[in-house]
Amino acid sequence: MVKRTGSARLPVELVNIIFVLAAQSSRHACLDLCLVASWARQIALPHLFCTLVAKDHGVKFQKYLADPPYVPINTRINAASLVKNVWMPLEGHPATTDSVLDVFENCHNLMHMALSIHCFFKLIRATSPPPLEPVERTVSGPAPECDRDIHLTMLCATSFRWAFPEYWRPNFLHRSPLYDRITHIRVETLSSYRTRYDLRHFSRLSHLSVPYYNSIQHIAEQLDDFLELRSLEMFVVAGVRKPFQEAHWRRLEKWVLAQRREDKRVFFVEVPAMDIQVEWEREMRGGESIWERAIHYTTQWEARQRAEAAL
Repeated sequence: MVKRTGSARLPVELVNIIFVLAAQSSRHACLDLCLVASWARQIALPHLFCTLVAKDHGVKFQKYLADPPYVPINTRINAASLVKNVWMPLEGHPATTDSVLDVFENCHNLMHMALSIHCFFKLIRATSPPPLEPVERTVSGPAPECDRDIHLTMLCATSFRWAFPEYWRPNFLHRSPLYDRITHIRVETLSSYRTRYDLRHFSRLSHLSVPYYNSIQHIAEQLDDFLELRSLEMFVVAGVRKPFQEAHWRRLEKWVLAQRREDKRVFFVEVPAMDIQVEWEREMRGGESIWERAIHYTTQWEARQRAEAAL
């Protein structure tokens, strides 16, 4: 028998995989890993800065991105280049919403932006060449010329007024590049399904998700017009299914069933809450996207429908 001395060592490759999975799980796990060792910090930092959530409206993001915390002085890591997802429900004073311009100008690898209507308005105006009206600040550098696709989550909106069709121009040289870069839109809140036609200005919009509260506030039949968007490849209705409002959910199911007989772009899905920040952060840190969950939910629902019909 071979006598074992000391504890067995895990292979370095396995340790790296474990640390990456831990870093992806949460911001707190990333911070803990930064305290382990310098090599562990190198693993954690890209995940720490990957998703940026702005909770303090007074944060000066230009300074934060230029001299971020947790990054040692002697490191070559560029924190701004690591940012891929931002949650910015900023409203109010112009100096506050200027933060979205700092992020867009410095973070060239952005993929997901969750913005309030005020932030999106400021971004549209600042990236429209040339400005259609005097603006306090424009976005300079390579950011406006980047062709990376962007997924947009619109926060705190009650209608589709945030699409700002008045800033769209037929000539792409005279309109904000965001109208052509945004491919996925998820709307967090919505008072009704009216004023929906403004979305046609997003020329490459392939995925759209809207909320569903109940059949009184949100009439399922009014969803038909969304399907007229020619570029649309997937349309998702996301709602909280409440036990005491089961009849409202059944009306949505009836609409989905009728539509999917002719149009397989239509999907629906249950979400935990209409406040989607926790859900969004989980998705950004490696969880299933709203689009993946909608496919799974609708597919399983259809299978149950067929099984029940066969009985």
